[in-house]
Amino acid sequence: MSINNSFDVRKKMSGMFFECHVCRKPGVDNINAAYRLLSVTSDCKPMDQVFEAGFCHNCGCVVGAVDKKWWSNVNQIYENYEIYDLSGGIEKVVFNHIDGVHKSRSDLLVGELLSLKNREENLDILDIGAGSGVFLQAISKKYKNSNLYAQDLNDISLGKLENISGFRHLFVCDLTAIDQKFSIISMVHVLEHVCHPIDFLKVVRSLLKDDGVLVINVPDIAQNPLDLPVYDHCTHFTKVSLEVVLKQAGFRLYYTSNKLIAKENVIIATPDEFCAQGCTEPHPENHIFNNHMAYLNKISEVASAHVFGKKFHVFGTASASVWITNYAEQWEGCFVDEDPNRQGKTLLGRRIVSPSSIEDGHFVFVPFAHEQSNYIKKRLSSDTVTYVSSDDY
Repeated sequence: MSINNSFDVRKKMSGMFFECHVCRKPGVDNINAAYRLLSVTSDCKPMDQVFEAGFCHNCGCVVGAVDKKWWSNVNQIYENYEIYDLSGGIEKVVFNHIDGVHKSRSDLLVGELLSLKNREENLDILDIGAGSGVFLQAISKKYKNSNLYAQDLNDISLGKLENISGFRHLFVCDLTAIDQKFSIISMVHVLEHVCHPIDFLKVVRSLLKDDGVLVINVPDIAQNPLDLPVYDHCTHFTKVSLEVVLKQAGFRLYYTSNKLIAKENVIIATPDEFCAQGCTEPHPENHIFNNHMAYLNKISEVASAHVFGKKFHVFGTASASVWITNYAEQWEGCFVDEDPNRQGKTLLGRRIVSPSSIEDGHFVFVPFAHEQSNYIKKRLSSDTVTYVSSDDY
């Protein structure tokens, strides 16, 4: 079936602008004012709230509107946050959707870190936004006899952290209150939540030893349009914009990749305040953002217009898959996930099943980016079960 895209007409109706929280310059056009697309939280809960996002022509970042309303909603999200809830606290595996091979995100990051930072003993290592400690758990296996520290908004996960070998202390405070320097600081899926990231990274730099190493991992908006509706992500980095932000904060980049982990940016850097001098601005990438918004709108229209009955299932259990439930009102099927830690559980009151358990004649909707969706459809479709995406409508 064909769905008309009315973006050009609705774009003219958009008159909403907001200030970029990265460069603090005004004039970011809220393109979602034309679509009114709903949100999802980063811990995978549908949200009946329209997100605001736009491309900053001054600094080249894709940003959300950070205002009193946003802060109020985000505080509510964090008060009820349930990281890795479906996996029982076990870190979600990262799939290579081309060949189906999967590893944990933390193991991949530690593997790259080892090539740059020797396994010295008695290192002081800080994980910012540590959550349940999955990254500290992974790093403790390689950097043995080191002192592990965590920082977070609360002490909900203190019991889990204390079970990690080498764990010393959880800082439940602002970074500026930490009076200690570290050899390694990690920020895994943290910076996208942070307002004023350049100022924040300057504080992080002050906590590193002169020969210290910073490890950062964030979603890559260039590869993943489904990160835009994640309400508590206030900055959506491309590889280029993340590199520039780090340089402006006084870091020298030693390793950058948007391929190590699918749809994500990974950077390993060291403190060097001179890198901030003469740092060039990123190339304009607003065409990526505009195309992403149109693609999201297409997915929402397909989910709204097509009756997802009992023979229709949704692939994945992450934020993208949960997001489309805002629109699939008649859906009666299951979530399909390749992660064995999630199979057999429920999400939003629906069963999570493995691809092998889908009955003959059923369909599985894949709500990811074009390339990733195509790989999944090609790899998992069979003579009896069909995997489809919005491109098929």
